[in-house]
Amino acid sequence: YVGGRVTEGVDPTLALAGALTALGVLAVLFRPVAALGTLPFLLLCGLLGFFLYASAPIYQVTIADHAQEDVHGLSYGFTYFGMFGVGAGGAALAGAVLTYANATMLLQTLAALAVVAVVLALTLRRRDATVAAHAVGSDSPGPGPGAPARQRTPRARAGCVPPAPRGDTHVRAADCAALVLP
Repeated sequence: YVGGRVTEGVDPTLALAGALTALGVLAVLFRPVAALGTLPFLLLCGLLGFFLYASAPIYQVTIADHAQEDVHGLSYGFTYFGMFGVGAGGAALAGAVLTYANATMLLQTLAALAVVAVVLALTLRRRDATVAAHAVGSDSPGPGPGAPARQRTPRARAGCVPPAPRGDTHVRAADCAALVLP
């Protein structure tokens, strides 16, 4: 619920970067907080669960905003394959780190992976700004600050994503050819 509400008022890529940053910080704090006792440990676990599950609707909106409509299903498929297919390799990574190092190194490795994900999210946000700056005919600054976040994406400001459904008409990739970066 919270992740979905956040995407209505905040750029989803920025929200995703924030949620991933929180997960990375919590991973680094895990061992020190666990040493403080049961109550702080339970609080940290609650925060981990909160940010982990809040990030799901945020990345879903991010995918919806950045993938063309006709490949949304494929984009979600790759995302879930990465999480539950390739991502299951995380158990092997965790086992290797625990075999050759310790739990602290494992948590630092997880935090480093979160940092990589934050960098990717911020790169996507920067790419959005570049696309908006290069958009042809984007004299309009787009919807005002009260508009939902999905209508404030660079493609929406450039007129390539309809702000609301318009019956059976859809904006296609050909309509957005000017937004393709070299």
